Order: sequence, then structure tokens, then C-alpha cells
Amino acid sequence: MGGMAGETVELPRALLTSVREAVGSDGIEDFVVAAVETHLRNRELGRILDELEAEAGTVPPGLTAEAEAFWRAS
Repeated sequence: MGGMAGETVELPRALLTSVREAVGSDGIEDFVVAAVETHLRNRELGRILDELEAEAGTVPPGLTAEAEAFWRAS
């Protein structure tokens, strides 16, 4: 990861309670790191998908339905 750096963030009380319940005795640092990494990957994926759609156009609805059916059957 290349070292750690500190930053203080505030979370809504209910969200922090949910995080604490989810991680138990593991602590929240690893959970927050994983959540931020996942969020950043998802944003990058969204950017890539937007770029592909701009270049190639939208996926035809029939093809989307076919792909969804394939993945549900897998």
C-alpha cells in the first residue's frame, strides 16, 4: 500500500454504529480502507463504461436481457 497517512473523517452516527457492528472486534480501519478502495474502483469502472458507451453506443436491450438471463442461469 506504500505506507499509511492519517486523515480524520466524521460519519453520521447511525452509519458509524453500523460499521462498528459489522466489523466487531476487528476495528474499523481495514473496513474503511477496503470500502474506499472498492468505491474508487467502482468509480473508475463507471468512467470506463461511460467512455465505452460514448465510443460504441448503448447496448441493445435484447442483448442486455440475453446477458442477464445467461448470468442468472450460471
